[in-house]
Amino acid sequence: MRSMRQKLYFIFASFIIISFVSSCLAQTVYKDTRPNLKVTCSETPLRAGEKTVFTANLKPTSASATYNWTVSAGTITKGQGTPTIEIETLANQEGSLTATVEIGNVYFEIITDSCTVDIIPLPKAKLSAEFPYSTQGYIKMMLDSTIFLELQNDPTAQGHIFIFPKTPREKALIEKIIRNQIKVRGFDATRITFAEGEKNSRSVLQFWIVPAGAEVSIPKLKS
Repeated sequence: MRSMRQKLYFIFASFIIISFVSSCLAQTVYKDTRPNLKVTCSETPLRAGEKTVFTANLKPTSASATYNWTVSAGTITKGQGTPTIEIETLANQEGSLTATVEIGNVYFEIITDSCTVDIIPLPKAKLSAEFPYSTQGYIKMMLDSTIFLELQNDPTAQGHIFIFPKTPREKALIEKIIRNQIKVRGFDATRITFAEGEKNSRSVLQFWIVPAGAEVSIPKLKS
């Protein structure tokens, strides 16, 4: 009986010792193998629509590490599941873009880090004036007080004049008035583009200022 008790005590003590040693080893392995993680990204703001790269720097590296990326906006076009991803931002994106990575490994818990890059929105075309055709004098006054003035203040911008005509004849007359005024003022005619909008019950004009890099399509009338 005593021999049996001694054996049981020995087995129990051995189990306790092995469990303690294993726990210590596990804690030591965890402490020694948990890496440092730093996600890097562009320090220079991006223009909306551009692509950018985010990189997860893991030290020490681990061949068994898994990478799971998420982004606050835009689309991951390359690299999901790897240390480096490429993201394409949206053309209308503003504010900022943040990419976050979760890294897992058999030796350590999941660790995360993120990086944020600022987004510069694309310039937008601006409606400078909208008014119905009345007289030649009124068109000249509107040219001088809106589109001519704003284009002088921004030498890189272009002017777009949309005519929503009642009749083709009236459209031709309006365009002739404007071209004559451009010539009289000595304004650079290459900076102004004419376009025709939808036919309207009354001829209406829209003056648009288009900054460099912006786009404009045939608009709708406000009213």
